Amino acid sequence: MNLETLVEQLPTIRAEAKRWREQEAEARRKAEGYEEIIRGLENVIGAPPVVEASAPEPEVVKDTNGTGSLRGIGAVRKVMLEHPERAWAARDIHTVMESRQWISPKAQHPLRGTEAAINRLMHRGEIEKVRPGRYRVTDQMRRDED
Repeated sequence: MNLETLVEQLPTIRAEAKRWREQEAEARRKAEGYEEIIRGLENVIGAPPVVEASAPEPEVVKDTNGTGSLRGIGAVRKVMLEHPERAWAARDIHTVMESRQWISPKAQHPLRGTEAAINRLMHRGEIEKVRPGRYRVTDQMRRDED
């Protein structure tokens, strides 16, 4: 394949990547909706919440300079544990992460990535929603940190 052919294929490849990202976002929204229903039902029947096992996520990713830089759940966990009594908003966590250059400059929707990490930590039981849009560290996260 020559360079001209590759250049011609680029719009098609971009469109395909966009389509898959849209499907991923839609699947995430649906899963989160179902998980919200599950939590509501568990509250109604008094069942203890079940934390689903998920694939381990890397918490340290090498950046382009080759230095260790926290990303995702590792970064959110680190920020929240610095003030575990605080009820954090996603935007506040994200702002701290930006100030520390823990947000990839290549990220298209960086706040969504922070929100996704918060959601994963909440589903793992490491943080809890204390009111709409506010999250706090749970005893489980504090124990895991020790």
